[in-house]
Formats: sequence, C-alpha cells, structure tokens
Amino acid sequence: MLSTKTLPTPFITFLLTSLLAYANNKTMARPKKYRCIGCSPNSSYFKPRGIPLFHLEEVSLSLDEIEAIRLADYEGLYQEEAAARMKISRQTLGRILNEARRKVAEALIQGKALKIETNENPKEDKA
Repeated sequence: MLSTKTLPTPFITFLLTSLLAYANNKTMARPKKYRCIGCSPNSSYFKPRGIPLFHLEEVSLSLDEIEAIRLADYEGLYQEEAAARMKISRQTLGRILNEARRKVAEALIQGKALKIETNENPKEDKA
C-alpha cells in the first residue's frame, strides 16, 4: 500500500475530491473554456407576430450559440475556421451549433420566443 508521504499533495486533494464527488453522485466538470465572441446582438428577443410575449414560452440562446450560428451560417465559414475564431475545438463548435440550430428550429416550429442571453451565466441573472 502507498503511503501519503510518497504522493504529492495536489494529487491527494484531487483524489479525495473525486471520491467525495463520486460518493455524492456528483460529477466534476471541467471549467468552461473562454470563448471569443465577436458580435453583440442588437436584440434580445424574437417572437411570433401578433402574440404578446407573456403568452409565449421561451427558448434561450447563449452568446456562444449566437456566435457559432453567425460564423457558420451567416458568414458561411467552415466549422474548422469558425472554431479557430472562437478559440475552441471543431468538435465543441459542432456541439454548440447542433444545440443552437435545434433551439432555433424548436422556436420556429412550435411558435416560441427566442431569448438571447446577454450575460455569461443566465442562472445568476437577478430580477
């Protein structure tokens, strides 16, 4: 059996944190990587015409989803070049694009409002 004197302290801390998270059925997520956003949307909502906003369900799009759609669909860049501009991997861009396109399709098909989140963490939005 290994003694704790032979293991570096950061490794022990990581190991204990991982075990506690596993025991509590929580996963340890990697911190979210910084993403380069090159646009600021002019509007924060799009909705079907003739229906008041308070009658509609909302679908929220994050700024990174808006940026991915702008680069890939509006500017017509290949995913690899769009990912390089956002400073993320192509696979990450692909996941962001799929989710963004699904949300836009859901809003169009089901007549929901599209809300563009302007802060980094929408759950911290104080009303």
